[in-house]
Amino acid sequence: MEQTSFNASVSQQNTAHVAVNTGLRKLDMLL
Repeated sequence: MEQTSFNASVSQQNTAHVAVNTGLRKLDMLL
């Protein structure tokens, strides 16, 4: 059970990380 919630937490962090990287790339294109 704990392992499942740990994996969910990690996957949420990965999703946020990808979103931030995508946003930074779009910013680089605009500048």
